[in-house]
Amino acid sequence: MPTTVEAWHVAAVANGIIAAAYLGICAAILIPLYRTAQLRSNKLGVATASIFFSCAVHHGGHTFHLLAPMLGWHLHSGEAMRASFNWYMASWDVLSVVVALYYWTLRRTYGSLMKGAKLFEDLEERARAADRLAEQRGALLSAVLDSIVDGVVVADADGNVLVLNPAAERYLRGGSADTDVNAALVRARAGETITGAEILVERGDRHIPLLINANPLTGDQGGSVVVLHDITELRRHDEQRRESEEVLRLLLDGARDYSILMLDPTGVVCSWSANAERMHGYSAEEAIGVSYRSLFDADDRAAGVPERLLADARAHGRAEISGLRVRRDGTAFHAQTVVTPVFAGDGALRGFVTVANDITERRRHEQAILDLNNELENRVAERTAQLERQANELRTTNSELEAFSYSVSHDLRAPLRAMNGFAAMIEEEHGHLLPEAGRRQLAKVRSAAQQMGQLIDALLAFSRLQRQAMNVAPLDPADLVRDVWDELAPDREGRDVTLDVGDLPGCDGDVRLLRQVFGNLLGNAVKYTAKVEQARIEVGGRVDGSEVEYWVRDNGAGFDMRYADKLFKVFQRLHRASEFDGTGIGLALVARIVSRHGGRVRAEGSPGEGATFHLVLPRTTTDERAPTPQRELADVAH
Repeated sequence: MPTTVEAWHVAAVANGIIAAAYLGICAAILIPLYRTAQLRSNKLGVATASIFFSCAVHHGGHTFHLLAPMLGWHLHSGEAMRASFNWYMASWDVLSVVVALYYWTLRRTYGSLMKGAKLFEDLEERARAADRLAEQRGALLSAVLDSIVDGVVVADADGNVLVLNPAAERYLRGGSADTDVNAALVRARAGETITGAEILVERGDRHIPLLINANPLTGDQGGSVVVLHDITELRRHDEQRRESEEVLRLLLDGARDYSILMLDPTGVVCSWSANAERMHGYSAEEAIGVSYRSLFDADDRAAGVPERLLADARAHGRAEISGLRVRRDGTAFHAQTVVTPVFAGDGALRGFVTVANDITERRRHEQAILDLNNELENRVAERTAQLERQANELRTTNSELEAFSYSVSHDLRAPLRAMNGFAAMIEEEHGHLLPEAGRRQLAKVRSAAQQMGQLIDALLAFSRLQRQAMNVAPLDPADLVRDVWDELAPDREGRDVTLDVGDLPGCDGDVRLLRQVFGNLLGNAVKYTAKVEQARIEVGGRVDGSEVEYWVRDNGAGFDMRYADKLFKVFQRLHRASEFDGTGIGLALVARIVSRHGGRVRAEGSPGEGATFHLVLPRTTTDERAPTPQRELADVAH
């Protein structure tokens, strides 16, 4: 080991330090580039690191050759290098150490290289981001074009189609629209703007209306774009609107008695119908733009009626007024006007609709009706007074009839009783002295007297029926039929008579009077079936709404329907007394009692086949014969 310092010693140490410093600088550059993935992109940093790396290898090689003999390697190049180094060269290497160390101290300033690397990185990242953004925008534009219903066609300056979305493909496929679209593209490339041009596209047996809008593309590349919009729905709505407007026009023109106006929010006329022109005399040109006040007379205008009418309509949703209106020629007419406000969706007042009806004729008719009513009331008063006078006369007549009835019941009955009594005494005491013819004649006298008594009783009953009050109450007709049938037992004794009573619905009525009705009808049925071996009598009933119908049917002698209208009149009989006895008043009593209950009667029959008598009564009965002048007069007529 040498004890003196030679020049190559200094050179070996200096070159080692220089190599280490350059390697450190190289690492300081490459490690950040590696961590930020800039080894390929930052060429300036890599080149700088390469220079420092080559210097480190050079100085490291010098150090190796100088130190190799000390490590046991005898290299001629090393020994030669040792011999060639002198202090001058060693001093230079020491100076190089100072420079290397200085570079090492500046390693942190290599951030400028990193900034340059970052600049290159940012530029490349921006380029990549721009590419990604362009791709995203392209995808978004493609999605938008695919989703919109309008057709979009874009062509470059040479006419080459760049964009054709699915909607445009549908419109142009197999049709004649491509010619119109190409023409629009050419015109747009020439700088022309096309707005609202319409074409028809054939689709099978129908045509699709399309709206074409074309515009030139701005920029250096040029070109044009065409947008196709399907206006089928718009056409349909337009057609519906036209139809609605036509219907409204026909409706307005058809309502000849009505004037329909539109007013703006200030009350100025903005719509004038043909009927308004006929009613007011102003043409549409004269009326539109004029205040609604001009249609009222001076008194109403002075009183503020038009303004109050519009204010009430706005406040309450509707206003109505009747009064005089003035025509263009100054004549007045009666009109009934209804005003309705029109509001927008946001609640703002859009105007008013006024509907006026010329009621002049109606007022004239109303006045005529009023005059007729007054005249009728006067006539009714006169007629009522006349009826009152007649009613008074009728009451006097009824009083006389009552006196006559009393006289009949007392004065006429006494001679009849005397005639019947003396005839009975003669028959009893001297009948054996009379010849057969005399006894027969005496029997006829007694029979006539008895028949006369029965007739008087029937007349009295018929007369009393006019004045008797009714006691109306719910009753069961089946009970009345059973009671009457039991009373008729002597009349059907020894005969084969069958009574069939069906379900009889209940009703309201006078028990005593309706008992007489069923008694007369069942008595007639028993009487007029006397010549029938097996007599059958049926009593039935049914409900018909607010009425109830009863009937009594028999298989007796019957009658000819040609004379049915005589059955219910007093003293009218369709059979001789020698065939069937009777007074001719029984059915008249039935008709009168049913009439007092507010009902009606009718009969059906056929000679030799029986008869059916129907009576219809209201289920709820009032005394239909309450005394009135008219009814009292009707009673006299009967």
